[in-house]
Amino acid sequence: MPELDGFSVLREMRAHPEWRDIPVVVLTSLDLTADVRHFLERQAERVLQKGSYSREELLKEVSDSVGEFMRRRSLSNPPFAASGTSPSSKTSLS
Repeated sequence: MPELDGFSVLREMRAHPEWRDIPVVVLTSLDLTADVRHFLERQAERVLQKGSYSREELLKEVSDSVGEFMRRRSLSNPPFAASGTSPSSKTSLS
């Protein structure tokens, strides 16, 4: 990324309400300090180290991370919660 590094992208995403909930999986080759790792762990869904995973393991880690995000999201924002109705409580107009 010529103009922005990954840290700037994360800061920018979290600064915009409409982007704040987009899950991010960080894949890095950096030797992370404790402070940097802590920042990334607060801002990203997962932080993965390049070279630590085979292709299959990496795909599984990303898939598991997205699945966990979706499970948490469905628990905190169940379908039909906003309207207070469920498919079974809708009445027919016929």
